[in-house]
Amino acid sequence: MAEIKKEEWLDKASGWIVDKGPSLVLALAVLFIGLWLISVFSRYLGRVMKSRKIDRSLKPFLRSLIVVVLRVLLLLAVMQIAGIAMTLFAALVTSLGVAAGLALSGTLQNFASGILILF
Repeated sequence: MAEIKKEEWLDKASGWIVDKGPSLVLALAVLFIGLWLISVFSRYLGRVMKSRKIDRSLKPFLRSLIVVVLRVLLLLAVMQIAGIAMTLFAALVTSLGVAAGLALSGTLQNFASGILILF
């Protein structure tokens, strides 16, 4: 009896690996290559900001903001490649963004004004 269940489980597992395996391998490859490209771009961005004489206090903020946005986009792309349903995740992120925007509206206005002054 236990032998039949083990064989059924092995059949299901091998079917899942054959079905989902290539997309998971591709997703991992895209993740590692994307993280490497983002780090290369981050170093390039640092050199460009240094040569353009952007304000010292603005450089780390802009660089980290761009890197975080690129990493989030990469994560979303990897999740899409791996076959994870994005509708629930998108709804959750959207609702959290709206809630944070409403809660921090005054603070964000002052922050944006400070950034514009630095520019």
